[in-house]
Order: sequence, then structure tokens, then C-alpha cells
Amino acid sequence: AHGATLSIMSPAWMQMMRERAGERIIELGGELFGAATIEGTVEGFKTFYRSIGSPVCFADAGIDASCKNEILDLMNRNKAQGGYHLLSDEDRASVLNYAFA
Repeated sequence: AHGATLSIMSPAWMQMMRERAGERIIELGGELFGAATIEGTVEGFKTFYRSIGSPVCFADAGIDASCKNEILDLMNRNKAQGGYHLLSDEDRASVLNYAFA
């Protein structure tokens, strides 16, 4: 379950963090996939995750948008965030939008 959560949320996080960490995301994508853009990096990760049978969005995991508010509430109550870029309640809502897209 933890790996599936990461395979769903990490591409969504990259999309949401494009303004704050775009250069680093592109650098990572370049090293791993030869990608030159954030979109290319995200697609590289999604392709890899799919190749190992891991979901890349909530729909792939059988979770529909009716659960979005419950997930957001849990994320906000737990102050879910990374270690370097702290996330606001708005950031958590934004990353969920990408994960449900």
C-alpha cells in the first residue's frame, strides 16, 4: 500500500511543485529518463510505475473522486508534507487534484 501511494502521489507532487522545484525535477528526469521537461519526467515515472504494476492515479487504485474530501481532510489533519518543501493546506488540495486527474 505504501508503494502504491508513492506511485500515485510522487508524479502529482512533481506537477504541483513545478514552480518551487522545477529545475530539480527536470534534473532528476534528465538523469533517469533523458527527459528535458517536468512533463517528460512525470511521464517517465508513470511509465516506470506502470511497468511494475503500480497505480499512477487514484482511479488506477479503484479510488474514485467521492473520496477526495476524506483524503484531503486526513492529509490536512496529519500535516502530510515532504521534508524540504513544506506543504500548505492549499498545496495538499492541489496535489490531490493532480492525483485524481
